[in-house]
Amino acid sequence: MLSKLPISNKYENEILMLSPVSVVIKKQRQGVGKFILQEGIKLASERGYKGMIVEGDFRYYRRFGFRTSTEFGIYAEEA
Repeated sequence: MLSKLPISNKYENEILMLSPVSVVIKKQRQGVGKFILQEGIKLASERGYKGMIVEGDFRYYRRFGFRTSTEFGIYAEEA
């Protein structure tokens, strides 16, 4: 699922939030998740979105071009 993600009440039409992709166990490793992600990224790009944020396993998502927030100097705030 892709949702608009307004950051600081800005960029509402530029950034999307990707909910972590989930595929039922018996269908995993068959390209289902890969297809879903590639289509979502393609459609978002065609609609003019400039970025996408996901919270998930970086080892999986990096193969689709996602990078960690720390590469941009963004870190979680300490509680």
